[in-house]
Amino acid sequence: MYPPPKRVAARLYGMIRRLVPADGCVLDLGAGGDVGPERSLKPHFARVCGVDVDALVLKNPQLHEAKLLNDDGTIPYPDASFDAVLSDFVFEHLQDPGATLGEVSRVLKPGGRYFFRTINRWHYLSIVNRMMPRRLATALADRLGHAPAGAARTHDTWFRLNSRGQIRRCAATAGLEVEQFISVETHPIYFSLFAAAWYVAVGVERLMNALPLFAPFRMALFGCLRKPVEADRSAPRGAS
Repeated sequence: MYPPPKRVAARLYGMIRRLVPADGCVLDLGAGGDVGPERSLKPHFARVCGVDVDALVLKNPQLHEAKLLNDDGTIPYPDASFDAVLSDFVFEHLQDPGATLGEVSRVLKPGGRYFFRTINRWHYLSIVNRMMPRRLATALADRLGHAPAGAARTHDTWFRLNSRGQIRRCAATAGLEVEQFISVETHPIYFSLFAAAWYVAVGVERLMNALPLFAPFRMALFGCLRKPVEADRSAPRGAS
């Protein structure tokens, strides 16, 4: 009843392949290390670049080119360099989301899209995480998240850009428009080490996906933002 992790990822990455032309340039912001071929954009686009604060990105085989984020937080590419940008489970780690979205807007071409997936601020695991000491929360995420070999370590979570309201407000300030939001309750991977908790979590996941009432509280929040073209900005409201 609930989507396994690969099915949830397939929806996001399928959206990217559907909306971005194959000859396009894509930036994976927060690419980290190798996350496996099922999440690789390299075979589908002419150029896929990766940027991260972690040096593991420089050895990521799923990228055509990799760079470290500049010390001041700026993206080391010129204005209007990319047709699309992706941040997969990055929003929850941003300490200054306004600055990051401003940089994304800068490097996107007009009409370009920013695809994202994050942990919903209002999911019960996010609420528990915010109540825990930061070091303990990070250690548990590394232990229970089952990240693939070669993936970057889990960084501190700040939860400053992982709700619909936060994303809408920050996107508007950066000159980006919300094009789509999707929320899905995912595979209860964090409970897989505890048999009793696992069965309870599975029941919760099925219930949350079955009832629209729980949509605002589902774990995975993903979708895309769009940088308007000049015609969008100058067109009167209601114009087709």
